[in-house]
Amino acid sequence: MCNEADLDPIDPTHALILFILNIILCPIGTLVYACLSKQVGRNIIIGILQAISAVFIVGWIWAIVFGWRVYQVSINSSLNNKGGYTNASRA
Repeated sequence: MCNEADLDPIDPTHALILFILNIILCPIGTLVYACLSKQVGRNIIIGILQAISAVFIVGWIWAIVFGWRVYQVSINSSLNNKGGYTNASRA
């Protein structure tokens, strides 16, 4: 897993949607997040590894935890920026 400092904050609403996608359709939320983050390649690899290991349930749990951590980072960033967020794809 990656450190929370390595996760790029996104809009909390988008992060919640991606978290729900990771619960329902592992690892679609992670792959969409990859397109919104600064570290596209690394996050695409994480999504692919989640998909491969989902067969053993490990990837599905990993995707859920990853989605929750992205949501937490996004919420914390939003609170620290007083309602704003830093969208990595627009930076």
